[in-house]
Amino acid sequence: MEITSNYWDFADSLILRKNGGVFAVFEVPSEVLVTIDKRGRERFKQTAFSAFSKISAYGDFELHTIPIPIDLYERFELLRQDIDQDSGTAPLANLIMDSLQEKIEDEIEFLFEYKHYISVPLKSNNISPDLVSTLKDSVSFYKKETLKLLGLGELPPLNWFEDWQLKKNTLKRSLHQLRVREVEKTELEFLARLQFLRGQFYDKETEVDAIKNCIDNIDDTNIYFENHKVLRLENKDDDNFVACFPIVDYPQNVSSIHLQEELQFLDFPVESIYKVAFSADKGVSSPKKKARNKRKNLENVVAEIEEDGDIQRLEVLEAHEMLVDYQEKVESKEKMVDFSISWL
Repeated sequence: MEITSNYWDFADSLILRKNGGVFAVFEVPSEVLVTIDKRGRERFKQTAFSAFSKISAYGDFELHTIPIPIDLYERFELLRQDIDQDSGTAPLANLIMDSLQEKIEDEIEFLFEYKHYISVPLKSNNISPDLVSTLKDSVSFYKKETLKLLGLGELPPLNWFEDWQLKKNTLKRSLHQLRVREVEKTELEFLARLQFLRGQFYDKETEVDAIKNCIDNIDDTNIYFENHKVLRLENKDDDNFVACFPIVDYPQNVSSIHLQEELQFLDFPVESIYKVAFSADKGVSSPKKKARNKRKNLENVVAEIEEDGDIQRLEVLEAHEMLVDYQEKVESKEKMVDFSISWL
């Protein structure tokens, strides 16, 4: 099965898509939190909430936690630079290093580290308020797709990224509480390619060079559906299976369920994708409308229980308590979001 990417060009912390969309991508440094430090956790949550609230004008954003393979040989070579090879103890130091490297490789099947990224649309056809611009971008997209079918291609606008530097910097300032860092162009290209490599052997420099030669090499992977939630990725002489698990049901209250933390305790890599959309201030999907509908549904449930003479169930009481809390947040004009999660 052929699945093509929608990438058209890259710049430092900027992605240009073939449909005209422009996205800013920043790396979010990992935060060390002690499991038993509940206050520290809550402080970090408030920091994240404050930062995300400042970007509500962008409509939506994505959070990606990506397992990046660790090149153990490269790490040990850096450590070896601290050894004085002219000293008499150098042979012993090298022997210890070799033994330690071999032991790690034998005992740990997957060597990786998690990195976190936030992607925010600076321009998207999905949220564009300008109908004319949306139509122009759509026509341009289908034009490029038609040219591709004919074996031709359209180059991205020259220096397109210059028009987005100011907006990118403004967004970065809005997210300063998360200490975000810009992602270099080469690293962005590699991250895009990594989505099609998942778990396979590769040489990073070779993959990046291939993308520089032709951006269409990003999706140079054969993809097959094994069943409804498992994909088989075939890349040259290597292949790998990837299972995708969308989270479709949640407990009533998820405020203290730290799913992401639990995932990072696993000894194999799991990628997480959070798609977050800010709720509209008005309309049928606004927080006030949702609260009103939830209240009506809850009143009907309570009435049915009273008619049957049953004792109110614990989940009903919890739902009522959460509804009161939700209404208080709506009245105080806190930002509300809808979100979905996928694990790969």
